[in-house]
Amino acid sequence: MATPPMPISRVLIDGANRVEAPGATHGYAWSALGALLAATLLIRSSRRAPAWIAAFAALAGLPGVSAWAARADGPSHAGSSAARVDRLASDIETFAREHGCANVARSSCVACDPVVRFALAKSPRCATPAPIVLEEDALEAGCAERSSALVCGTVP
Repeated sequence: MATPPMPISRVLIDGANRVEAPGATHGYAWSALGALLAATLLIRSSRRAPAWIAAFAALAGLPGVSAWAARADGPSHAGSSAARVDRLASDIETFAREHGCANVARSSCVACDPVVRFALAKSPRCATPAPIVLEEDALEAGCAERSSALVCGTVP
């Protein structure tokens, strides 16, 4: 039985390690909370450590936890990031298939580079590829075909 193709977002958002785990979910927040609770209890259980040390340790961990949660692959953003990655990849794959071949003519979207590499991996090479233009906000704004070029993002 053939397995369905893996969405590009699964590799880019979850990473290679999590792709291998069937049914993997984003449980990082619970892991971080558990580690923080364990550290607090460990420090608190010591008779020599006053309560302010446990409170300080908990507060010291907050910036790291909040920075991690704000990442594009963090649990609160992973779904929307995956949807944007899959939409961009699908637009590029469809455009390349409809035009025979395609290539990035101009890109100011650094975050789009891995998506483009995956999307065009099976696209044949040719002498005159259809151009793809990737603006800085290509992942957020989406793509549209304009005069036989695929323009992704807001054109300045």
